[in-house]
Amino acid sequence: MFPNPKTGKPYHSCQNAWDTFRRRAAMPDLKMHDLRHTFASMMLDSGADIAGVQHALAHTQLKTTVVYLHLTEARKRTYTNAAAQATGVSPDSSQS
Repeated sequence: MFPNPKTGKPYHSCQNAWDTFRRRAAMPDLKMHDLRHTFASMMLDSGADIAGVQHALAHTQLKTTVVYLHLTEARKRTYTNAAAQATGVSPDSSQS
């Protein structure tokens, strides 16, 4: 898709660019899949539904996408506060 400016031919691998990025970012253990995981988590945190994430990640089966559903602390707080508002119970009342 993006030709090498020196050769005009397509790149066959992005490994050199990836290694350079990780070294400059001082993140030698970062994997490309980590970026994909972060993208999925950020979509979910922004309110996207699981089907939208499935589509964005081009997963053919929903069960493949479900692994990204672990709840973040912010989402847990949002759900707790919504439940508390719906029931009229203070989310802090159980800690008395």
